[in-house]
Amino acid sequence: MTDEAATAEATEATTKTAPKRYDILAVSQNRAFNVVEQGMKSLINYMQATNLIRVYAEAVANEWAEVYSKVGPSAHELFVKGVYASDEAPFFEVAIRSGTRPCEVAYGPETPETCYFWIEIRGALYPELTGRMKNKLKEILVTRFDYYVRDHESLPPHAEVPPGEEPEDRKRRGRGGVAARVGTAVEEF
Repeated sequence: MTDEAATAEATEATTKTAPKRYDILAVSQNRAFNVVEQGMKSLINYMQATNLIRVYAEAVANEWAEVYSKVGPSAHELFVKGVYASDEAPFFEVAIRSGTRPCEVAYGPETPETCYFWIEIRGALYPELTGRMKNKLKEILVTRFDYYVRDHESLPPHAEVPPGEEPEDRKRRGRGGVAARVGTAVEEF
């Protein structure tokens, strides 16, 4: 067997064994929809508590944040109900972005659009989430989603916070650097 034939055979075997993967982008149908900080925490906490994801990286700026997650023990439940009998990871990464600064919708709509919040499942084995998962996302975030799918090519680099966009210390912001006084607020009932 020649070197060329061996290379062609190895390439063909790799192509046969590597399953097709997809990127799935979930964007609110209301492009002006934004998730408050507690909403994003609730989504991430739910997904971690149910073992769908494991957060491993984040980029937090003053006006936006992106959180990156790897596969959790029950990650397959995003796509299939019941037992998962494959050795393949159901996806490579989940990225969640939210903020007060709009960003471009990376793919899907025919015309360029911006949004404030998105969820992207990168390198998924399946092109669609289960109906149960779609309903759960709608229930947690109280919005309806458009789902866009494309063939997965590679993982994009993570966002980096540019200099000058680091988040401010919220405890000191708005009080001129003076710490809040405890027990001074008066409420009438």
